[in-house]
Amino acid sequence: MADALRARGADDTTARLAAEMGVLALTTAFARWAEPDNRQPYTEIAHAVLRDLQACATPLGTDADGRAWPRSPATAGARPLGQTRPHPLRGRS
Repeated sequence: MADALRARGADDTTARLAAEMGVLALTTAFARWAEPDNRQPYTEIAHAVLRDLQACATPLGTDADGRAWPRSPATAGARPLGQTRPHPLRGRS
């Protein structure tokens, strides 16, 4: 998955993070779906897991007041991914 994202223009860290998050989402959703007392369809569980992961990850990039952390020196001059090329996770539109 990371290789495919790199091929679409993602930098190495973004590609690796997205791939790891994808695996985490898949395994978490499958484990919840496979529970003996579960009656929800897999797609509903998968969407809920993705929302949960996004909610858990969002605060990681902010300070106590909800402001974005300063960029690291390595990325301080970098433009947001979508400004110079299509976003690798959203296709070419």
